[in-house]
Amino acid sequence: MSAPTKFMSQNLLQLSISYVGESFIQLDWKRAPNKRLKGEDMSSVLTTPTEQGLGHHYQISMFYEMENKNNGLMEEKKQSVDVVDTNSFRITGMVSDMKYTLAVREWDRKGDWGLWSPQRTCMTLSRMVAAVKDIGENWIEVAWERMT
Repeated sequence: MSAPTKFMSQNLLQLSISYVGESFIQLDWKRAPNKRLKGEDMSSVLTTPTEQGLGHHYQISMFYEMENKNNGLMEEKKQSVDVVDTNSFRITGMVSDMKYTLAVREWDRKGDWGLWSPQRTCMTLSRMVAAVKDIGENWIEVAWERMT
């Protein structure tokens, strides 16, 4: 009888939202390394590397709801972006004051997509409104605030 094969699966990618603006969201992700098993000789356990970035292919999924201009009903929209060789990405061209739900997954060397990371939700900032309050010969007074 042969010895049993021991293996350890990878942890899910962990997605973090590092910066949110009016029209963009900055995302970063990483995979936590495998934990050492207590009392186990790890040299006999099959594992795969947990590095990310260069040489890796990821897909970011983004969900949001937007009003249909024809009937006024809310529709769920979905977009995805493929990202290669990095574990950081800025999504641009987003709508201000909008709730977005995001997740990321990795494409393995066999050509299969892995599991989605836990979802993260955020809201882009509302737009700024600026107004000129007063103008003098060599000065200007400006005020601004976020729309509510």
